[in-house]
Amino acid sequence: MGASPAGTAGDAATAAAYRLKVALAEIRPEIWRRLEISGAMSLKQLHLAIQAAMGWQNYHLYSFEIDGIEYGEPDPELPCKRAGAASIGQVLPAAGARCTYLYDFGDDWRHTITVETVTPGGSPERVTCLDGGRACPPEDCGGAYGYVRLLEALADPRDEEHDQMVQWTGGHFDPDRFDPVEANARLEREPSLRPRRPKGPGAGKGKSRAAKAETVPPPSGGTADWVAGLVDRLTTRAEARGRSHGLLVVLRERFGAVPRDVAARIGAEDDLDVLAQWTVTALRAASLADFAREVGP
Repeated sequence: MGASPAGTAGDAATAAAYRLKVALAEIRPEIWRRLEISGAMSLKQLHLAIQAAMGWQNYHLYSFEIDGIEYGEPDPELPCKRAGAASIGQVLPAAGARCTYLYDFGDDWRHTITVETVTPGGSPERVTCLDGGRACPPEDCGGAYGYVRLLEALADPRDEEHDQMVQWTGGHFDPDRFDPVEANARLEREPSLRPRRPKGPGAGKGKSRAAKAETVPPPSGGTADWVAGLVDRLTTRAEARGRSHGLLVVLRERFGAVPRDVAARIGAEDDLDVLAQWTVTALRAASLADFAREVGP
């Protein structure tokens, strides 16, 4: 389990298809995802794939620990190797290899990553979530212990924190729910995981803005309830993150991108009701271009 010298099995593994199982530690029943990914992708791309497949929001720092070596985003206070410079095939060259992925150094969400299979010469263009189990815990709920406490409060209407936790989770959190279609839709929207296409003569010409705009998926529940839950979550996070941050994350997840002028207007506004209304407008719009026009200059 570890990096292979240059010119050996590690090089061949970078051109292979990897099947990985990612499971949250310290929580039972298990919360897990099975991914198919190219060995040529970097650990940073694997981080983004885990975020999308699990349902995390990429709010916090992360690291991988492989054979005692830590990979992440180097910082003077957190020395480590650059995750973007190490490929999966280099550091996890064979089936049976395992490593730890840590997300959020406060809540300490520890994931165990196990290489189930390595198929040489079959490197996939895209990351796919093949299977999984149970919902991703809500961000900032206090790690494994806090999540267990959250589930206890949600399950017991007599619990003194029941109403508060129902409101905090938006009123519709199902810990047993996992939808592979939604997981793959999030992976599809992550720009860093899209295959690079050669740019030939005339590439990209003749396409209208409308053709490039992404269609907005409808909310999974009722719009009114969804917006009410959004406002509650934004209110909870307002003190630590600023009122507009949560909304931009939600919009980026649904659209794949947010025009700079729209993001600037949202970031400048501090009224949660207005932010929620803009979100409704976005969900009802046919595309990002329509949304930008409705928000205004």
